[in-house]
Amino acid sequence: MKYPNFKLWIDATSNTTQKDLAEQIDKSDGLISLICRGLQMPTLDTLLKICRVYADSKEEAEILFIEAIKALKTDIQSKETL
Repeated sequence: MKYPNFKLWIDATSNTTQKDLAEQIDKSDGLISLICRGLQMPTLDTLLKICRVYADSKEEAEILFIEAIKALKTDIQSKETL
C-alpha cells in the first residue's frame, strides 16, 4: 500500500460505495478502487470532487480536503525517510 494514511482517511470519511462515488465524480470504478485502497494518489481536482461528495456543505468539503492533504503529506514524508 503506497498511501496508508490516506486510505485510513478515506475509510473513515466514506459514506458511499466506490461504484456510486465513481459515478458521482465521473471517474472509472477502477480508478476509484485504486484510490480507495491506497494504491494511487488522486489528483487535486479528483480529491476535491471526492470531498464534495462526502461533505454536507462547502465548508465541510474544505475541511475534508485539508484533512486529506495532511494524510497524503504524511504518506509522502514517510517515504522520504526510508
